[in-house]
Amino acid sequence: LLAATSVDAKIKKSKKQLSAKKIEYKKMNKELSKVAKKILLAKANKKKLDSKLNSLEKKIKNDEKSYSRLTKESVELTKSLDSVTKTIDTKQLEFVELISKNFSMSLALEEVNIPTRESIMNKEVYKIYSDKNRKDIEHLKKDLIYLENKKKSLNSKQSDIKKTLNTYVNERKEYKNKKREQDKILSELARDKAIYK
Repeated sequence: LLAATSVDAKIKKSKKQLSAKKIEYKKMNKELSKVAKKILLAKANKKKLDSKLNSLEKKIKNDEKSYSRLTKESVELTKSLDSVTKTIDTKQLEFVELISKNFSMSLALEEVNIPTRESIMNKEVYKIYSDKNRKDIEHLKKDLIYLENKKKSLNSKQSDIKKTLNTYVNERKEYKNKKREQDKILSELARDKAIYK
């Protein structure tokens, strides 16, 4: 009888211990489930961050190519502007020299009302040459204005692309930091999972 009560007491004690262990295992399973969900969520976030980083890298490469192309165009336009400006200066200088050499005496004679056949011819040549020179210079000035406007436009585009590049680079830094944080969280969660196991 004593042995039977002792066995019944042991069985009850074992059932209580087993019940306590089951409760403990359920708690651990819940904790493990939470850790697993956190790991899955962290992996999904990491995948999104990787995708965003890849997208940013492509945008950066494209914008860097555009920026490089615009820089080359700007250099070429600067050369063209310099060339047109030099041509205008040269034409104006030639015109002034022509006037001073060939027409000054004729114009002076005409001023004192002693026109000669040569002074009248020089005056007519001067008018023709003056008109042609003025038209050439106006044409060159139009070219210069066009090139300057084009250069301004390119510089503006270049500035916009540079701003966009800086934005992308800053975003990339931010996403890389987030990715590092996610990697750290993943390793901590993997450690927690191993501990719970």
